[in-house]
Amino acid sequence: DNVRELHTWRRIEDLRRLAEPVRRVYARAPFAHRLQVWPRGYPGDFETIDMLLDGVNRVPATDFAHHLERYALWCAAAQQHRNKVAYQASLSRQVIVRDRRAHVLSIACGGSRDLATLGDLAPSFEGAIVLNDADRDALTLSCERLAMFGDRRCTRQGNAVDVRALTAGAGPFALVLAGGLFDYLPDAIASRLIRTV
Repeated sequence: DNVRELHTWRRIEDLRRLAEPVRRVYARAPFAHRLQVWPRGYPGDFETIDMLLDGVNRVPATDFAHHLERYALWCAAAQQHRNKVAYQASLSRQVIVRDRRAHVLSIACGGSRDLATLGDLAPSFEGAIVLNDADRDALTLSCERLAMFGDRRCTRQGNAVDVRALTAGAGPFALVLAGGLFDYLPDAIASRLIRTV
């Protein structure tokens, strides 16, 4: 097994070495570069997701990197992410319209672009929005974007896997959002998190 692992590792390193010139070319595009270097220390950080959702290509059209950036921002995977956030917003709206006292939990909420679209529901909302993220800056931005909900929103900083301890006393929840989180979790941990929720 150790020999097989070592062989696999060497193949991965060979692939990285071979792909390095292509990675350097893509690094000229700001969004594509973020996907490579993880400036906040983890993939899919809230600033990267905001860039993706905005879809704004700031590279001059005369620069070849403009086309790389356009592809990265508008490829099928990027559009799928925009669709997911729009679906989460729609689902949240349905739940809150149906029950103004609903409690909503957003695990690994990032910048809460989905919930930020619900400002028109805030005046009559009597429930709670509980925001969880490991990144304090993401929670700060989420609170700013959801300021219209006032004290009906609260934050729980910490690892999403510890959701039971983080949300003690805040439920039960009519809706739990976890968009994109499971891309980063091993299957066993994802299954345990789903059972816990």
